[in-house]
Amino acid sequence: MSILGPAGRAAENQFIQDQITAFERANPGLRLSGALTPDYRTALADAVAAHTPPDLFLVWSHELADLAADEAILPIPATYDRTASLPGPLRPAFQVDGAPYCLPRDLSTLALFFNPALFDRAEAAYPTPLWTWDDLRRAATATTTQRDSAPHGRLIAVITVLGAL
Repeated sequence: MSILGPAGRAAENQFIQDQITAFERANPGLRLSGALTPDYRTALADAVAAHTPPDLFLVWSHELADLAADEAILPIPATYDRTASLPGPLRPAFQVDGAPYCLPRDLSTLALFFNPALFDRAEAAYPTPLWTWDDLRRAATATTTQRDSAPHGRLIAVITVLGAL
């Protein structure tokens, strides 16, 4: 089985290698071959263009539909589908036309922006690096005036989906 992934820091790469070794020990008839490469996106694009995508690789959710359209990936067969364990609103990020194509490796918040004017109007403290999810929830609630149409109203929903509230 061929694999391809982005190279990370040494500890992450070692963790992945340890997982591969453990998988191969647990499945004696299966061998994984491939690489972790610093130029992952180019390597994956080249493999897809050559119609030789790896059997197992990482996909960013915003690239999923294109890979499915190119038939570089197939939906997860029902017997292996574990997407029911995902919070409902997260499932579409890993689906194309309602069919699950992958499972998340991780989810992350890359950045959090706030509007100081909204915080000032609500007399809410500005975020700090020490904030907890509860602090964020309180601030989002305090600054929300039109929950259905305000972007920060949607923030509360996202926080809830991620299990922080």
